[in-house]
Amino acid sequence: MRLGYSTKQKDPLPRPPGANGDALHFDIPTPECLSIGLAPGDTLDGRFLLTELITQGGMAMVFKGLDLQNENQPVAVKVPFLGLESNPASFARFQREEEIGCRLSHPFVLKFVPLNGSRSRPYIVTEYLRGSTLSHLLSRIRPLPERDALKFGSLICEALQYLHEHGVVHRDLKPSNIMFCPDGTIRIMDFGISQDTESRRMTFVGFTSAMGTPDYISPEQIKGRRGDHRAAGLRVHCHVRSVARDHAGSKRRWTWSEGAEGPASHSRGSA
Repeated sequence: MRLGYSTKQKDPLPRPPGANGDALHFDIPTPECLSIGLAPGDTLDGRFLLTELITQGGMAMVFKGLDLQNENQPVAVKVPFLGLESNPASFARFQREEEIGCRLSHPFVLKFVPLNGSRSRPYIVTEYLRGSTLSHLLSRIRPLPERDALKFGSLICEALQYLHEHGVVHRDLKPSNIMFCPDGTIRIMDFGISQDTESRRMTFVGFTSAMGTPDYISPEQIKGRRGDHRAAGLRVHCHVRSVARDHAGSKRRWTWSEGAEGPASHSRGSA
């Protein structure tokens, strides 16, 4: 249920009307929202109006927002929990995600919004995506037809080729970090533990050299060696095989638009 919500603090800017001309309505803030001092209806640095909570992870919350300085363009705003700056490794990864994202420009890679000047607190702003992650899709329809599996595999490879040509190795490529969009494109997301060959390598005492999600991490990373483009290529191969190998005899039909716009599709930003 959606209810009107107004903060106790005075909003420094007037709230823009919704798409239908009516005033925006905001969700009641959750305890987690209150713990970071932000909630739907608040405005960050006089520019980003937070309209709803999209998701939350172990280190940050992601809000849908409007860029008031860019014709109310929908955006996703990732705000880390308070205290992140006291954790050197986590805060460095948060900063690195923005640094890497802002220098990338490809239709299949999540677009970051450059933020100039000082900020009241750490946060990242990206394009707002509507669609469904590959992990969500596979929970509904498995296996995918071979034709569609090869289609998304080729798009992923194209995005990875661009990343590698620009000195970036993702290191956490998995279904939940791949978004299908209604226009037939994809987005590679989450560069928090990516390797940037153009920047110095960050090392912290007491941290393992193996990075990534255990079910998707490459063998060389488990052994303590650094991953590269071959590990990402192998992971795409495994994804395609797992979703396409049992298609023979399947009577379930699926289309790209069903995956991106079906009843269970959802919106998210940079998770």
